[in-house]
Amino acid sequence: MVRQVTVIGILMIVQSSLLILFALMLVAMAVFVPLALQNAGGPGGGGAPGIGQAEIWFVVALYGGMGLAILLVGSVQLFSAISLLKMKGYKFGIVALSVGLLAALTCYCAPTAIGLTVYGLIVLLHPTTKRAFDLVEQGHSKEQVLRMFY
Repeated sequence: MVRQVTVIGILMIVQSSLLILFALMLVAMAVFVPLALQNAGGPGGGGAPGIGQAEIWFVVALYGGMGLAILLVGSVQLFSAISLLKMKGYKFGIVALSVGLLAALTCYCAPTAIGLTVYGLIVLLHPTTKRAFDLVEQGHSKEQVLRMFY
């Protein structure tokens, strides 16, 4: 099981990269969709019929809020993945995997977020994995610990 911690770290880096890209897309939509709605209606402008300022601010808040939330989740997972690759941050890894489930609410990364969380928690909650993290915390190098468990 200890060997799988590296795999979990790599998968978390891939997942967090996808989440950060998706978050940047949502933030861009928070900027450009309201501009498109305001400029709808031809050269004279005037905006799309039936679209007021309240609706435009709702779009900004919705896309911007979702983008910032997903950016936070992706950043937490990225920093946790880097720690896991060094065999550090055991509790932070568990928290980051659990927080990563919030990405499932967007439906964009739902299958990978659920799969990574289940797989990651199985690996991290295994007693030998916990023991390996404890040994690294006590001063053993990652390589020494990996050799002990192979």
